[in-house]
Amino acid sequence: MQRLIEELLIAGVLLPLTARIIEIRHRKAHEVVLLRIEGASLADADLAGATLRGAQMAGFACPGVNLQGANLEGADLSGADLSGADLSGAILWNTDLSGADLSGANLAGAILLGANLTGVRHNAETRWPYGFRP
Repeated sequence: MQRLIEELLIAGVLLPLTARIIEIRHRKAHEVVLLRIEGASLADADLAGATLRGAQMAGFACPGVNLQGANLEGADLSGADLSGADLSGAILWNTDLSGADLSGANLAGAILLGANLTGVRHNAETRWPYGFRP
């Protein structure tokens, strides 16, 4: 199922998009458990506290996105542009961040247990959880 939409409601947040939505499934009324989007950007979107477990966002452009305290358990963010993103306090258990750009991102207090960080790009401005060494 493909359709062009202009707005997408994710976890109670209405986002303007110019994207083709491939698949959205809800297991529970207020929880996105599978989200697959192609050809769009969430640049500077505010998704603080959102539950996006299992989101399929590989290669997605999300610079400056606010995912503070979001639950991204098991999400695929491989190759995503998360430069300048706020991921502080985010749950990133078993999240695939391989090849993602985390330059200038804030991951202070994020839970990275089981996260795949292979080939992640970061810089001196990237903030990691206390005691974490990339």
